[in-house]
Amino acid sequence: MRVRRILLDKFSSGSCRTFSTACAYQSVHRIRQCIVPCGSPRNFSSRMFRRCFTTKFSKEVSLAQDTGTGIVALESTIVAHGMPYPQNLSTANAVEDIVRQHGACPATIAIINGEIHVGLETESMERLASNASEFGKASRRDLAPMVAMGKCAATTVSGTSLLASLLGNIPTFVTGGIGGVHRGVETTMDVSADLMDLARTPITVVCAGAKSILDIGKTLEVLETQGVPVVGYQTDEFPAFFTRSSGHGVSCTADSCEDIALMMLASRQLGLQSGMVVAVPIPEEHAAAGADIEQAIQCALRETEEQNIYGKHVTPYLLRRVNELTSGASLAANVALVENNARVGAQIAAAFATMHTMDAHDGHRVKYFPTGSTKPKPPPAGQRQLCTSASAAAPTHPGTYGAVVLGGLVQDIVYTPHDPAGEFALGTSNIAAGASSVGGVGRNIAEAFSLLAPQAPALLVSVVGDDAVGQGIVQDCESRELSTEGIAVARRHASATYVALHHRNGDLLCGVADMEVFDRLTWEDICATHHQHLIAARVIVCDSNLPVPTITGLAHFCTEHNIPLWVEPTSDAKCTRIVQAGVCDHVAVVSPNLSELRILARALREDPDGVTSPSEGASADLLAVTQDDIATLLNAGICNVLVSAGAEGIVYQTKDQEHPTHMPASVLPLDAIVVNTNGAGDSMVGAVAAAMARGCMFDDPSALTRGLRAAALSCVSHSAVSPDLDWYTL
Repeated sequence: MRVRRILLDKFSSGSCRTFSTACAYQSVHRIRQCIVPCGSPRNFSSRMFRRCFTTKFSKEVSLAQDTGTGIVALESTIVAHGMPYPQNLSTANAVEDIVRQHGACPATIAIINGEIHVGLETESMERLASNASEFGKASRRDLAPMVAMGKCAATTVSGTSLLASLLGNIPTFVTGGIGGVHRGVETTMDVSADLMDLARTPITVVCAGAKSILDIGKTLEVLETQGVPVVGYQTDEFPAFFTRSSGHGVSCTADSCEDIALMMLASRQLGLQSGMVVAVPIPEEHAAAGADIEQAIQCALRETEEQNIYGKHVTPYLLRRVNELTSGASLAANVALVENNARVGAQIAAAFATMHTMDAHDGHRVKYFPTGSTKPKPPPAGQRQLCTSASAAAPTHPGTYGAVVLGGLVQDIVYTPHDPAGEFALGTSNIAAGASSVGGVGRNIAEAFSLLAPQAPALLVSVVGDDAVGQGIVQDCESRELSTEGIAVARRHASATYVALHHRNGDLLCGVADMEVFDRLTWEDICATHHQHLIAARVIVCDSNLPVPTITGLAHFCTEHNIPLWVEPTSDAKCTRIVQAGVCDHVAVVSPNLSELRILARALREDPDGVTSPSEGASADLLAVTQDDIATLLNAGICNVLVSAGAEGIVYQTKDQEHPTHMPASVLPLDAIVVNTNGAGDSMVGAVAAAMARGCMFDDPSALTRGLRAAALSCVSHSAVSPDLDWYTL
């Protein structure tokens, strides 16, 4: 059964109304996707299901996502079931205020009438706090039933972690204490789902350890087995909620919130999918009552055994009973530790949001990151969409894609002469072998990136015409498992086509292109339709098929949101578009070939009659003839230049290097036959961009080596991008 993501408003008389992405962007609350089973898109029928769900992001959370502000997820179980009313409401509001005061945005998560809320407005928070009996408890196990039946539920550590990571791409979560292994597990097998979800959800949980009602030793053993690091914040001992010490150690210690943010960054760069526990001891002034509270806990535990209270009912009973036995001292300590956790968690979230583009090794901004302060223009209200989507599925949630690639999607036709000399004769017909395939610079880069990063592939943003060629292009993308979510269909326009004449050795002799349809890719449409994916991307790549105003808007957007922008010049005729757009100082990487390099440098020097393009030669000559031109690009503000030189390999230089560096091309096997060089440069760009998305520096030798190997593989493949690309074997 195929799974489609469809953006729905509601069901009425057995039918549904689909929102446009632009409407969703302008809505006060972001309506996110629901996931429903269906057959093929052409046989879609609302009779196949009864109910859908939506995810509503509060105005504050939506703004934080747009501006790149750190967000702190907050569970709702502690509000509905952890404290009595009205202390729970005042505590919840105080915790959110503390998060704001320390530079982050609070996002309390709950399920209300089947809708997932990420960030609660005032009325919803009041309802959650004052009507505890209306709200069940939802861990991972309970999410689908609660949503499907339209019920209300407060989310636990498990449920909150999953929803924060899955729907909001929120990496930091603050709570009071995590669940764990209950005492007597040998007979009850009672182990909290929190531990399992920490092992499979990439989120950092800031807490005061585990409650002392649990078997803390066994809890830590399970976390170790599941590969979850337990970080002590300014302590080397795991706290036990109401007390600063449990007698058990932590796996490592962090002295600052910045240290923890660096750990989170390293975990993301390594591609780890597990979470992290940050254990924050209760403030010392509230730890004095810990001994009395511990006595009360032991008394309450005996009562649960006597009254046969078990499962999910144990914790609410214990919290209420311990509060009674301590005459409110435990509640005061509970509030204090939660507020302290919020303070630490907000600082971690703010630090991580700031440094997610920073080098995890030395704390300096990475070399491929551009600087600037120009703000992007928001999409105008009511902006008319010039194109319709080629995909039947609605947008996936932010964070699905590791990169966004904007540019060419073309029907390629390549002819190779039968003449043994490998040449075409002008002024007459030639006998040749022809081959047709789908290509385009943007498309090739997106495919190479996606093959090397299948867990976080590239979103290709492009456009086709409403013709048979366009239909074939979209079907080809689907057959290669490339997302068609970003492909628009321009009405009454022809799809882009490219006809190339190749020498028998695979080199390009001449090419003819019709790319007029790409003028329909306006920045306003792109920003309105793909705003959330652009913000969540780790790297953005565009080719110069984009119109100049679109390149301008995209470059300013990337600078404002701290996202590295890679520009692929595409051709001699189009390579100067970044110069025309005036955005060189917003570009992280540009990757011209030798001819495009010279043309770009002449345009920047305003010297149209400069020296002609250099011919290929020895490596020393290659460095000599490219050095001045590369320096011109770097002086214009471009951070990094990567020049492809065909069989000679590449020349690259960063803004921090005094001289360019040459790397030879990867050596092909002796029996390898070069059949196509069209996609070599695109494959290299896709591979290096994939390495950058994994956290590598642009000039990391391993990243560039992978790029050269990807280029070599494409040369011996009849496809522009070799289907054999694989990160672990490249």
